[in-house]
Amino acid sequence: MFKYLNIAIFKNNAFNRRGFGLIETTIALFLGSFLAVTVAGVFIIGLKGFRELKRKEYVQAEAIFIADSFVNMVKQGERFKAPDPATLEIILPDLTVRTIALDGESIELDGKTLNSARVKVTALTFTPLTNSVRISAALESVSGDEAFSFTTSAAKRNNL
Repeated sequence: MFKYLNIAIFKNNAFNRRGFGLIETTIALFLGSFLAVTVAGVFIIGLKGFRELKRKEYVQAEAIFIADSFVNMVKQGERFKAPDPATLEIILPDLTVRTIALDGESIELDGKTLNSARVKVTALTFTPLTNSVRISAALESVSGDEAFSFTTSAAKRNNL
């Protein structure tokens, strides 16, 4: 009775088997793990690049803040003295003296630290001119090798 039925479950040839064998499963597992390792590697490289970029951005932002602070102080000043190249004394119109100085790896404004702990100052030079001051500074990230330097000039305000 069964020899006339053409039912696939009674045939024993290789083309009618269902599912994956051991070789197909092993190949799929290998390809999947290769893809996962590749994606993880690209993600890690991107994350490192992002962190480096954030450190550079932080050092630049710190340098801009320090430069703006110096320029604002100089604009308020009436006269300038530089007892040494890393110290600037700004004499205000009311004869108050404000002092900006390099103290180790930080900048101090009247005894208070101006830069954050994540950035160290490697160089600071003030050059008083007739009615202005040339300021040069170099900053470096404490956690990485990112560095930023700037030179700017700031002039006192003209009182008309």
